[in-house]
Amino acid sequence: FRQDLYGYSVLDLASAQIMRFVPDAWLDGKESFIWDGVHYLRDWDALAVSGCYWGAPNGVHLVSFAEPMSEEQRYVDVLDCIRGGYDIYEQADFAGFEGNELSLKCFRADTLRYENIKISRERYREWMCESKRL
Repeated sequence: FRQDLYGYSVLDLASAQIMRFVPDAWLDGKESFIWDGVHYLRDWDALAVSGCYWGAPNGVHLVSFAEPMSEEQRYVDVLDCIRGGYDIYEQADFAGFEGNELSLKCFRADTLRYENIKISRERYREWMCESKRL
C-alpha cells in the first residue's frame, strides 16, 4: 500500500508489522520513480509498477517481490532491458498479464505508433540477475 509519493509499504497481516520502503535515490535527495499503478505477478514473485520520473513519459519497472518484508528490493526498468530500449521506445504502459507473459504497450518514436511487447517469466529472471537495488 502507499504512504508516500515514492516507494511503497507492505503490511504483514499475521504479525501486523509494516515494512516501509523508500528508494535510496529519494533518500539521497535525487529524483526517483513515482509509482502510479502496481500489478502483482504471483507466479513471478514480482510487481509490475507503472509510473514515471517527474515530468517524463510513463514507464514500467519490474520489482522483485520474493521477500515482501525485505528493505533490500531489486528492480529493472523494462525499457532499459528490451532490445532497442530508449533508442526506439519513448514510453511503456502495463497492458495486462496473459498466461505466463507480461504484456506492455510501448510507444515507438520512429513510427509514432504503439507496439505490444511480451515479456516471459524466464526473460524477467535473466534481467533480475543484473538488476539494480531500488
